[in-house]
Amino acid sequence: MKILHTADWHLGKKLWKFSRIEEQVVVLDEIVSFVENENIDIVLVAGDCFDQINPSTEAIKLFYETLFRLSRNGRTCVFVVSGNHDSPERIDAPSPLGGYNQIYFTGEFNKKIDYIDNDFFTFTKSESGFVELVRKNENLPLRLLLTPYVNELRLKQEIKQSHGLNHFTEIMTKYWADLVDRNVDSDGINLIVTHLLFSETDFIGESGEEKPIIYSGGTEPLKPECIPSLVDYVATGHLHRCHSVGEKIWYSGSPLAYSFSEVNQEKFVIILDTEGNGTLSRRKLPLFGGYPLKKKTFSSLDGALQWLKDNQECYVELHLILNAFLSYADQQLLLGAHSRCLIVPEVVGQTKEDRNQGPDLTLPIDELFKSYFQSIKNIEVNDDVMDMFNEVLATKDDT
Repeated sequence: MKILHTADWHLGKKLWKFSRIEEQVVVLDEIVSFVENENIDIVLVAGDCFDQINPSTEAIKLFYETLFRLSRNGRTCVFVVSGNHDSPERIDAPSPLGGYNQIYFTGEFNKKIDYIDNDFFTFTKSESGFVELVRKNENLPLRLLLTPYVNELRLKQEIKQSHGLNHFTEIMTKYWADLVDRNVDSDGINLIVTHLLFSETDFIGESGEEKPIIYSGGTEPLKPECIPSLVDYVATGHLHRCHSVGEKIWYSGSPLAYSFSEVNQEKFVIILDTEGNGTLSRRKLPLFGGYPLKKKTFSSLDGALQWLKDNQECYVELHLILNAFLSYADQQLLLGAHSRCLIVPEVVGQTKEDRNQGPDLTLPIDELFKSYFQSIKNIEVNDDVMDMFNEVLATKDDT
C-alpha cells in the first residue's frame, strides 16, 4: 500500500496583493501526477485546505476538482481533515457526495465517517474519529485516527466528559489512547491524521530562529510522548516546513512558499510505503511549482533596477538603504521594472525612534499631511495625492 501525505494548501491565499491561484493550480497538478505515477492508494490532506474560513469561489472550485482528480474515480481513497484556517462546517459539507468517489471529510472534531465500499476498498470499522479499511484482495488493515484542528475550548465542548483533565495535552493524550485501546493492535498500519502543533520543546520556529509561541485557547504544542506507542506515523499540518518532531510525527509542509520566512525552503509531499508485514518506510518527493521568494538589499537605485530586470521569475522583498526618502517617481520606476515586488525603503541614520517621533503640531495642515504620508508610506507624497487632500480639505471648509 502507498500513502501520500500533503497539507497546508491554503487555497486562495495572496502574497501582498498578488493572487497565488495560478501557482496553486500548477503545484496541485504535480501532486495529482505523483498519485497517478506512483499508483498511490491513500491520500491524506492534513488541514488548512483554504486560507480563509470563507474562501473564494475560485479556491473552492480548485479544491473540489483536485480532490476528484486525486481520487481517480475511487481507485485512491482520499481523507481530508480541517485546519485552523478552515471552516469545519465547510469542509464537512460535501460529505454526502464525497464517499461515492472515496473522498472522506473530517471537519468537525470526533466525527464518524459514513463510508461507502467500492471495487477497490473495504471498510471494516468506523467510529467517531476512527476508521479502518483494507484494499480489496489484501489483508493488511489501515487504521486512521482522524483528528482535525481543535483548541481546548472547543475540545471541552465536544468531549463533555474530560475525566477531570484540565489541560489540552492531557485531554488529547487520553483521547488518542482511548481510540487506540478500543480499536488498534500491532497487526496493520496505524496513523494519526491531524493539524496540530507538536514540539519537543516549548519553542516553535518557522525560520532559522526558534521563537516562543503565544498560546491562544489552550493550543499549546503537544509533545511526542502523547502519541500512543502503536501509532506508526502522525501525518500533520500547521507548520510550512517539511520536517519531523521525534521519529513518528511529520509535517509535510506547504506545497508553495507562502511567506518570506519560507525563503529557500524546499517543498515536498511525503510518500509512505507499506510492506505486507506492516513495515512502514518514508520518502520525500520534491515539488517545483510556483515562483521562488527572494529577499534582496541594495544601497543604490541603479543596482536595484538592474537586478529586478534580470530576475523576473520570482517574488522579491526589496530593501533599499538610501540617503534620502524614496521619491514617488523612483518608486514607480522600481515597480515598473518588476511585477512582483515589495519595496521596503530605509533612510540611512533614521532610527526607529525617529520614525515613531510625534509630529510638530505647529506646522500648517498640508505640511502635517505630507509628514504623516511619508511616515506611513516611506515615500514623498505626489502632486495627485496632494490635490485630492486639498479637495477634501476644501469640502470640509465649505460645510
